[in-house]
Amino acid sequence: MVTTLNPEFLRELSYVAEDEGMMKQLSRYVHRLLEKKQDDTLFTEEEFRRKLDRSSTQAAEGKYIEMRADKTVD
Repeated sequence: MVTTLNPEFLRELSYVAEDEGMMKQLSRYVHRLLEKKQDDTLFTEEEFRRKLDRSSTQAAEGKYIEMRADKTVD
């Protein structure tokens, strides 16, 4: 199956949209797909605060790397 939105796929999708039962199945399937595709880079505020605390603790313990004066982040 081609993964682009071509006219044939859109025509088939319109047939599915006309059938309420098939549309419910498609909707459930799409929701399951979206759950699998969750972004792993996102985290809660609690996780963010924990990470900040851990970083602050490491810095206080001297566990950090200093950038050389002649280097930049850019």
